[in-house]
Amino acid sequence: MYGKDVRLTMSNDGHGDVGGNTALVGDVFTWITHQVAGGPGLRAAKVAIAQEWANNAFRLERAWPIPGSTTQTLYLAIGTLGKKPGGAPDELLNLPLWTSTPSEPFIGTALQVDSPNPLPGSRLVYTTAPFTTLTEITGEPSLTVYVSSANTRGQGLGQLNIGLVELTPNGSGHEFSHERVGLVGLGPKPQAIRIPLSIASQRIDPGDRLMLTITSSDAAVALPAPGPDPFFINHDARAPSFLTIPIVPVNRKPPPGAPPSGVSYTDNPLKAICQTLGLPC
Repeated sequence: MYGKDVRLTMSNDGHGDVGGNTALVGDVFTWITHQVAGGPGLRAAKVAIAQEWANNAFRLERAWPIPGSTTQTLYLAIGTLGKKPGGAPDELLNLPLWTSTPSEPFIGTALQVDSPNPLPGSRLVYTTAPFTTLTEITGEPSLTVYVSSANTRGQGLGQLNIGLVELTPNGSGHEFSHERVGLVGLGPKPQAIRIPLSIASQRIDPGDRLMLTITSSDAAVALPAPGPDPFFINHDARAPSFLTIPIVPVNRKPPPGAPPSGVSYTDNPLKAICQTLGLPC
């Protein structure tokens, strides 16, 4: 499709979820009809994102990245995300853990992505102070993390399962961005590894906190890395691990046009199907 119209539609549904993958059917086929068969013209706005703050309805945007976007850097310390790094390294072990994915509405436990609880050697948690203003994170977050290993030969292995969670004052959370990466060739000297996370679109309400979680495995997705050597997340002044988040203006106005119909991710699949197909159910 070189030289043709290119569009971006972003939703927070996961593989196999009922939501964005049905809500976008009409939009996708309209695009195909236009590009292949010269059908009706498309709306001028080429970007649409799902708004978790508006019942996951889609919203049009003027461009991507969203105009006015800035970045904020948050440094890891002992259990915190903030302005300065600090503290001794945090240890992780290559143990088989099972954590839920954002699309699975399990009850939170210490091993699941939306829990605020750390687990020594298996799950690390870093949280910000409560946000004082409404803040929208839309774009690609990234984590630059300094990792080392107890393996003195530089043959250490590991795995990082990373999640970003909006954490409410009552301790409940919602993961909105994640990534998994395997690590090889680790040794005593910390190595800087930059990990882009999945595209996010989330508004953090005043009083809520942002939580970064790191687990050493997720057996629901991949087997843990083999090897007995522990590995470490470093976050001192010489090895300052940090999270970068994209911040966009919350008071922006959408461009004219009708966004994709239906909702994105939903906890009510039957309702999403009925809404998409226009059925009275």
